[in-house]
Amino acid sequence: MRTPWKLVTWAKFTFVIPIMYLPAIAFPKLSICALYLRIFAKPNYRVVVWITAGLVVANAIGSFVPAFVICVPLEYLWNRKLPGGGHCIDANAWYRWASLMNIITDLIMLVLPIPLLMELQTSKKTKLGLLFTFSLGSRCVVPSLRPMTFLKLLLTCV
Repeated sequence: MRTPWKLVTWAKFTFVIPIMYLPAIAFPKLSICALYLRIFAKPNYRVVVWITAGLVVANAIGSFVPAFVICVPLEYLWNRKLPGGGHCIDANAWYRWASLMNIITDLIMLVLPIPLLMELQTSKKTKLGLLFTFSLGSRCVVPSLRPMTFLKLLLTCV
């Protein structure tokens, strides 16, 4: 209220951040899917990887498009006193549903290599090292599963 220009700056970042964030999330996930396709020879695993990659692309596109129509006209996002007015989508719901799909694909990609690593005919030390290497991805998944946010997502789905 005391510094309205900060609100304008915040609203402009609300528009720009998803445009930068969504590709920054999708491309690394797709590269991991490409790695899994090179590693996994079993057809069932390859199908799951392709489905996961499809979900990643669908979520990226489905979340990217609303970024451009978050408010119509766009200036209404930071200037609610426009002549003629405007309207905005529910940004909280947009972030919530995009996050849910990101969490689901993260968990699939985290769990997918575990059964194959357990089947390897190698020492337990090597298996543990490989499991540790593949589980490093959980460093990003676990913080994104904030208990209250995850609970709200689950309750919204039910």
